[in-house]
Amino acid sequence: MLGMEFLVEFPGEEKMENPTRLRLEKIEWYGKSVEQLDTVHSGKVTLLGDSTELLTPGSVLRHPPLP
Repeated sequence: MLGMEFLVEFPGEEKMENPTRLRLEKIEWYGKSVEQLDTVHSGKVTLLGDSTELLTPGSVLRHPPLP
């Protein structure tokens, strides 16, 4: 769902004191912008936040964010 926040864990890193938070800005499904997807579907997403350029295969997004 748009606006959701995620915490990011990067492969090989210890738990961070101030983990990176990313916000789900956009979901694209078959070329159309949608508010959310069912669990069986996949789509292209746009995430905003610090360190988005460091995301790689294996990075873990966690929701809901832990305090």
